[in-house]
Amino acid sequence: MVCGDVFVARALHPARNDAEAADRFAIAPEDHLKASRLARANGHRLIGCYHSHPKGAAEPSRHDLNGAGEENFLWLIAGGADCGLRAFIYRAAGFEGLPFGADLVTSSLNERN
Repeated sequence: MVCGDVFVARALHPARNDAEAADRFAIAPEDHLKASRLARANGHRLIGCYHSHPKGAAEPSRHDLNGAGEENFLWLIAGGADCGLRAFIYRAAGFEGLPFGADLVTSSLNERN
């Protein structure tokens, strides 16, 4: 649910990495579709994604920008280089950093096809 710039996550849907390069992440399309269908079936929608940059900062990369496209979509990015966790919203073909005042807990599925 999105209320202004307040996001409420009702569930996390881990996804497989469909990228060919070991240093990239691409959500497997069938996992995205499954999560989207499940959200709709429960009266919700997908509001964002989460991933890490193990050797980089908690900032969107050019690969993130190239892969983004859904307006008002939340991105949570964990950075290994700066041990940070930051939130961004994709708007108008770019990322806008969002402040957050709560502790966030995320997980990822490190599984490759």
